[in-house]
Amino acid sequence: MVELRKRLEDSRPILADGAMGTFLSQLGNDISICPENLNLSNPRALHEVAKAYHSAGAEILQTNTFGGSPIRLREYDLDSKTKEINRVAVESVRNIVGTSAYITGSIGPCGQHLLPFGDLDPESFKESCRLQMSALVEGGVDAFSIETVMDVEEAVLALQVAREAAPHVVRIVSAAFLKNPNGFFTSFGNSLRETVQRFYDEGAEVVGANCGEGMTGMIDIARELRSICTLPLIIRPNAGLPEVDNRITVWNEAPGEFAGGVKELLDVGIKIIGGCCGTTPEHIRKAKSVIDEHQH
Repeated sequence: MVELRKRLEDSRPILADGAMGTFLSQLGNDISICPENLNLSNPRALHEVAKAYHSAGAEILQTNTFGGSPIRLREYDLDSKTKEINRVAVESVRNIVGTSAYITGSIGPCGQHLLPFGDLDPESFKESCRLQMSALVEGGVDAFSIETVMDVEEAVLALQVAREAAPHVVRIVSAAFLKNPNGFFTSFGNSLRETVQRFYDEGAEVVGANCGEGMTGMIDIARELRSICTLPLIIRPNAGLPEVDNRITVWNEAPGEFAGGVKELLDVGIKIIGGCCGTTPEHIRKAKSVIDEHQH
């Protein structure tokens, strides 16, 4: 495969995988305490996820490291295993796909608030990023996926670290937007336009949205993003909006419904399309069929 930066320059869309956490749970894994601990206790589970999404046609696969920063892992007394947890996450995927797919290192919110709204010092946060990112690089990632961003300032610091520590690794960043009467905003109150501009200014190479909305809302976000941004865009919708059934969170957007929105995302010009919470290999397989059809 050509290196990811070069692949981003051609006209073909790229299909990413779907959910990690909810799919691991569907496969019978207990992720209620710390999903990233599976990387050490049951790496075969990561093989199973990678195989399923790769077989469905995904060209980009993520790592099980959304909560893999030392700050997050400290909550479970696992911060001393940060390097191993992140490195193994990449290696587990690479063992399955070899060089036939790109691997993105998932980096989620750290779970604490930065000063002055919380107690977390920006330099401490940046050091946490460095530790996680260096381990992902050691494992062999093609990109960092700074995702489900709620606090734009946190993502800005993470992008700074990524540029300094591993300039050769592609920088993808996507926020979770929610709709209110005035448009789409992060939970911290950043507008879509402001958020994307900050990401662009800090050297993001791909920007977009994940989580927050199902396919319908994401199509609206995609259109707005395309109207204000020239960078390659990534969109990863949930499988609809979550509902609680007998105390269990379920996602009811079927693979066929999900795929119905993929054509609209392609028409908008979205470069990378994948899935977030509730999506499965079947959602990705259906999306692949739409993408293949769109290219012929």
